[in-house]
Amino acid sequence: MAFDHKTPEIWDKVWRDYSLADFEIDLAQERDSIRFQYILDCVTRDFGGFRDLKVVEIGAGRGLVTLLMCQLGANGTVIDYSEDALTVAREFYSHFGVEVSTVCMDAFDLSKDLHQAYDISMSFGLAEHFSGARRQAIFQAHSDLLRTNGMSFISVPNAACFPYRVFKATAEALDLWRLGTEIPFTRQELNERASAADFNDIDIVGSSFPISMSKYLLVDPLSYASRKVLGRDLFHSLKKMPERPRRNKRRFWINDVLGYSLTLKGRRG
Repeated sequence: MAFDHKTPEIWDKVWRDYSLADFEIDLAQERDSIRFQYILDCVTRDFGGFRDLKVVEIGAGRGLVTLLMCQLGANGTVIDYSEDALTVAREFYSHFGVEVSTVCMDAFDLSKDLHQAYDISMSFGLAEHFSGARRQAIFQAHSDLLRTNGMSFISVPNAACFPYRVFKATAEALDLWRLGTEIPFTRQELNERASAADFNDIDIVGSSFPISMSKYLLVDPLSYASRKVLGRDLFHSLKKMPERPRRNKRRFWINDVLGYSLTLKGRRG
């Protein structure tokens, strides 16, 4: 089944149904994830920490990672074209006593006064929702926001994660997929598009493959089935299984190759 590109209406519904309890679970999961531990390592090594860094999250939705960075001393901005998403973000940030700037704006039409204004630009689950020229343009948007030598983190689904691919294909075939266009990335494409957007010092890390296996071959199918049959998700809490943080410096090949998400780190030249 083919899908049109994502619209604000799709995500307005997602965020209207998103609760503070969901946010708190997701926040704890993200804080201990391989992805955030990797980001923490990179920023600590290159900037000495988050204190007073200007960070911006594009297509931010709830702005999860930005909040974690703000708690470590960063000055955060979240950009989204869904006003409902930004309303949710402001409410949740206020709950945690964290200040954030919110900007309702299309990532493909960013105001010039935002260009070269940030030390870190990032997105988590955004670039895969575009095809054609926009697939490259979203990488350029990350680059445009950065000061020289600024750092970007772009996290996307991994085309080599076969549990995710099987789950997604099945959901589409059964007309259960509700997230619009979603085209995962190969490592090669991710690297090439980042390079074309003037990023250098590129590195790519994967998420937990064991978590990906259990989520996309067991938990998510059960959740979809329970919603279809009973009208409610009986397995919601299981979807929030924590990853094991990468607290040591070893890189595990199976995560980098087959994990659900790939997170690219690049520096603006």
